[in-house]
Formats: sequence, C-alpha cells, structure tokens
Amino acid sequence: MNNKISKTLCVFIVISIIFCIYPITALAKEQTLLDISKGSINITDTQITQDNIVIEDKLNPNGYQITGESNSNSLIIETSEDVNITFKDLKIVHGSDKVAINSGKTIITLQGDNEIGYRGDSQIASIYVAPNATIEFSEKSTGNLNVYCATNSVGNGNAAAAIGAHHKYLGRNLLDAGTIIINGGHITARAGYGSAGIGGGNGTKVKKIIINGGYIDAQGGKRAQGIGSGKDSYVEQDIIITNGIFSEGTTVKDKIKLSVPTATLSYNDLSLINTSSNWKYSLDDGKSFITSITDKIEFSEEHLNKLKNLMIVNIGDNRVTEDSDTQTIAIIKNATPDAPQFISANESEIKVEKFDGQEYAISKSGEDNYSKWQDSGIFKGKYKNGETYDIITRTKRNENGLTSEASSITTVKIIADTEKIDNNSNNSNVTTNKETIKKTNKSNNNIQPKNPQTKDNNDMKNWILILFSSLFFILIIIKRVQKTANK
Repeated sequence: MNNKISKTLCVFIVISIIFCIYPITALAKEQTLLDISKGSINITDTQITQDNIVIEDKLNPNGYQITGESNSNSLIIETSEDVNITFKDLKIVHGSDKVAINSGKTIITLQGDNEIGYRGDSQIASIYVAPNATIEFSEKSTGNLNVYCATNSVGNGNAAAAIGAHHKYLGRNLLDAGTIIINGGHITARAGYGSAGIGGGNGTKVKKIIINGGYIDAQGGKRAQGIGSGKDSYVEQDIIITNGIFSEGTTVKDKIKLSVPTATLSYNDLSLINTSSNWKYSLDDGKSFITSITDKIEFSEEHLNKLKNLMIVNIGDNRVTEDSDTQTIAIIKNATPDAPQFISANESEIKVEKFDGQEYAISKSGEDNYSKWQDSGIFKGKYKNGETYDIITRTKRNENGLTSEASSITTVKIIADTEKIDNNSNNSNVTTNKETIKKTNKSNNNIQPKNPQTKDNNDMKNWILILFSSLFFILIIIKRVQKTANK
C-alpha cells in the first residue's frame, strides 16, 4: 500500500515539475489555420464551419488565419464578439459573395499579397460590411490587399463598392455599409459605376469611415468617390482622417480636415511628443510654421521662455485632406516662491532654509552679480564684517512647468557679534541692532529669524520644571506613608 502511494506521489511531482518548467507560450493556442480552397468558411459565436463541417464549437480568442485560393468559396463572419482574422496570401475571385462581415467587429491583419474581387458587373461588394458591423484593418498589417468590384483596373462597370456597401439593385435586406476603419496596410480599392472604392455603393450609404494610417489607393466609378459616398448615396456620420498616405488618384467628395493634434509638451525633457509624422509647428503665435521631419522635436528652455504658446497643425495633402485646426499649448512657468527664509550668518557661512525643488543664489548687495544656482541653502565663503549680501531663490523646472522667476531678495548683514537680516525686497532697511531685528520680524511674515530667548523666559521654564519635580516626589512619599499605615 505504501509502495503504491509512493509511486502516485512521484508521478504527481513529475507532472508538477513539467508544468512549472514548460514555457507558458508553448501552451498558448495560436490562430486556427483555414484554407479557403477547401470550402466556404462560416464563423459565428457558437461554431466555425468549413464546407458545412464543424471545425470548432467556439471562437478561438486568438483568431483565424485565412489562406489559399478559390474561385467559388466565401468567408462569412457573423458574431457578437470581436474576431481577429489574418489574410495571408489569400485570393478569392468570383462574382458572388467573397467576404462578408454581417455583424460584430472583425479586425483584419494583412500579410503577404492578398486579392479579393471580380472583373465584371457584380452588384455584390467584394468585402461587404453590414450596417451594424465594423471592419478594421490593423496597424500590424505589413501586407497588401488588392480589392476590386469593377470590369477593369480603373473602375468601370455597374458594380458595388470594393469595401463597403452592395449595389441598391441587389435585392437583399442588408445593402448599406457600417463602419470601416483603416489603421495600416497597403490597400488598393476599385469600384464600378456609381460606387465608392471604400464606402457607399450605387444608391447605398455607409455609416462611418475612419483612416488612421496605411497607404490607400482608392478610386470609385463614375459619379462616385474613391473614399466616401456613391451615386445617390451619402456618408451617414463622418469621414475622419487622422493620418495615412493617399495615392494621386484617391478622391473624396470634399477634402477632409485632419483632426486637431493631441501633442504634449514634456517639461522634463523639453520636447513635443504624441504628434504625427506629418505636422508643422509655430514659434511666433502662428505667423510662420516649421514643418517637422520627425514625430518628436526638442527645445531649449531659453527658447521656450521667450514664448507664450506653441502652435501645432497636422498637414493635409490638399487633395484628400486639408490642414487641421490649430492646437495651442500654453507655455507654463512654475510659480515664483517667497523670499528665502534666513537662518544664520557669520563671516564664513550664510544659511537660509532649504526647500525641495528650489535652488538658491547669492550676490554682494548692489552688485547684481549672482553666483551659480545651487540646490543647497548654505553659502560658504569669506564674508566681510559690516557688508550686506542678497539671496534669492527660484523653483526648478519640473513636470509641471519651466523654471520660475527669481523670488524677491532677502538681505543679510554680517556683524561679528550677532546675526542680522532685512526681508524687504527693495533692500531699503538693513538692520543694525537687536531691537531693529525684533521690529522687522513683527512687520514681515515672510521671514522669521531665530532670536535668542530672554533670561526671564528661561527662569520661568526652570521654575515650572522644579515645581513639577517637587509634586512628583511628594506623591511618591504619600504612597509610601499609606503603605506603612496599612501594615
């Protein structure tokens, strides 16, 4: 019996060790690989079928990679959840349904060279996006997509949109298009007469088009746009273009104004960040602009100190897009701190209270020749008896803003037998004796020098200490007397 338990325990330990040392990535499920040449593919919430055979009974959270070639099969997606699809060297060419997103959101990543379309008068969109569905081309896309629904490469024939809506005469319940988002990839789209390359079809609308990146070469047929609406059609909500590169032939009904930049001025490293790669900025309140060749630009603090605002614009190409409205970033300086708080002074050292985030400088009064800024509030040196010195402070540059203006002046006079101070910022009253110091402290809340305590105060404290000590000993004596009496 014991031998059996030992064997079971050994097996358990071995399995545990395997799970501990086995790479977790090896356990993770990859995308399901599906070849379109083996039959039509249907993806729903409850099952994935190919050629009417169930492949999986639930969605793979990592998605599906579709590859292969077909002149008859289709890819139909109808889910309530987001689905990740990779097109890898996929080719579907025929006049019926090719790719249809009937519900949910499908995120497509392009790899290799992909072709989806039909050269003829097809009233079916090559990639159809239903009214309540969304298609999104991922920013991870490194491949190409050639999608067309036209008789030739320039967009002729009575056909539907390449990506978007069907033709109005198709005779189906779902004809209009939903939301189309392009974040990456190289997409070439051609549509037939009356339909947009990307968007609405002939007589059918598209809900929304958003382009954040990628290279787009989109042309519609006659009386239609490359991106947007078709003949007797419209964009229900908006066309939003924040970035992207567009071919010479790509058109929209009206030039789209780019979104206002959302750049941030980092005070830590004095740079503009979170900009696009195609933007310009002004250093003179919009009188002139400098085009940036990078997505980050650095400034000197001296330069920024001369400005009230930075102004930034996303640049349009004047064909598909026009310049955005201006983003204005106000230049912020930290608040000026109070005058330094005097602590002590003698012929070898002057000391003021040190506060985190501030720096200090000193100058002989009247010379305005300040030392280099320092973090310490202690100034060591050879200070002459009877001379006065001015001390200032300022708040250093931090994540909230630039270096502040210098504070008002604290003036210190060196006297061999005592420490004296004048807090007036105009240096009009240098103290000369202890009585004057007391008056200055009462009238100026900014500076509180450390004054010696008077003899009377010390005597009072001593008497209080003696009184409490006496009471303590009396209580001890009373306790002992009570114990003796009880015995």
